Amino acid sequence: MRPTHVVRLTGLLLAGFLAGCTSTPQESRIDKNREIYETWPLDTKQAVLDGKVEQGMNTDMVRVAWGEPTKVVESNAPGEQIWIYETGGDPGTMIDPGMGAPQTALGISPRRSAALMGTPGMLGTSGMIAGAGVSPTPIYSQPTPPEVREVVFRDGIVYRADRP
Repeated sequence: MRPTHVVRLTGLLLAGFLAGCTSTPQESRIDKNREIYETWPLDTKQAVLDGKVEQGMNTDMVRVAWGEPTKVVESNAPGEQIWIYETGGDPGTMIDPGMGAPQTALGISPRRSAALMGTPGMLGTSGMIAGAGVSPTPIYSQPTPPEVREVVFRDGIVYRADRP
């Protein structure tokens, strides 16, 4: 192969790889479920591609659009099932400038845990960092709840769905 062909082939392979890296989660799920996806009506295909769940979709369509649910809840109503999707959220963190590493906001502060464990050289008897002369103020980030979406199925068909 001539050097120019190698460069062109390498460029095409790299372009194909980069194009594959930019696919959405829906596109990845569509590729994995191509056989059933191709049997759906055009408007359903477009909704799934857009990451939307709409009334009248079946469980396969929802799985391809949004993926596997975080949890499934059986309703008291006969034939009704609720799929719950949770994304994001943060329990909150605390960064103690005296200790360095972020800690979860729940539990014992790093400064107190170091004192309880008797870490030598880190804390004086006053709770200040040895040699610093001042007690640093911890920095907190507030916890944020996860985003929760629900899909309600009746006999395997979407009855109601939250917007993405």
